[in-house]
Amino acid sequence: LSRIRSGKIMLSFKKIDLALLCQRAIESMDEYIKEKGMQVKIVSMQEGLCLPQLDEVWGQQMIEHLLNNAIKFSDENSEIILTVSKLNDGVRVTISDEGIGIAKDKLSHIFQPFTQAEASLARPYQGSGLGLSVVYEVIQLHGGRVSVDSILGQGSNFHLDFNCDAPLSTKDFD
Repeated sequence: LSRIRSGKIMLSFKKIDLALLCQRAIESMDEYIKEKGMQVKIVSMQEGLCLPQLDEVWGQQMIEHLLNNAIKFSDENSEIILTVSKLNDGVRVTISDEGIGIAKDKLSHIFQPFTQAEASLARPYQGSGLGLSVVYEVIQLHGGRVSVDSILGQGSNFHLDFNCDAPLSTKDFD
């Protein structure tokens, strides 16, 4: 996080198919997904999608951080859906889970370092509370944004919004 904030990371931007990047993130976490008995699906609405310019490694890490949280905060045998969709002049990746959700009064703090919605020492979920702050910082370096909507006890939807140049035709996805 300190390297990101100090500008000491190198980004290599190129046009990336976010559906393929989501697939690679899922494959890299396959063992954890199977261990929890979960189903993870990708829904990609490719019509009119553009390919955003982003760093492939950091882009995958952002998706993995959000996917890891969705798995960690969801019950075993539940379903997580990654959706890639058109967003005005960009593309949105949404990671949706059926997990514990986040209370409305905690939403404004979750992107701060060392923060978890459940902050007590006896909290049942492990982690440093850095993943979401890393995602927040890295998406900004890409000119995008991260947001969340959540209902306590019902799940969360984390959104990564990427800006694009001009939309590419659908034949560019073949």
